[in-house]
Amino acid sequence: MLIKINGTESEIADNLTIHSLLSARNTMGTAIIIELNGKIIDRELWENTKLNPDDSLEVIRMIGGG
Repeated sequence: MLIKINGTESEIADNLTIHSLLSARNTMGTAIIIELNGKIIDRELWENTKLNPDDSLEVIRMIGGG
């Protein structure tokens, strides 16, 4: 199925959760925020939040510095 990840259309397997997608792409980490269709998704919900066709997912990495 097609979804947008950080503004780019991507083909992913059906029935993936946010957690399984991040794990498959080696994107897991503590300094990540996920926005799904304009709403921030709490980390505790990633494992049970399934992705659907035409979803828009933003993976935001927090970077420290000054």
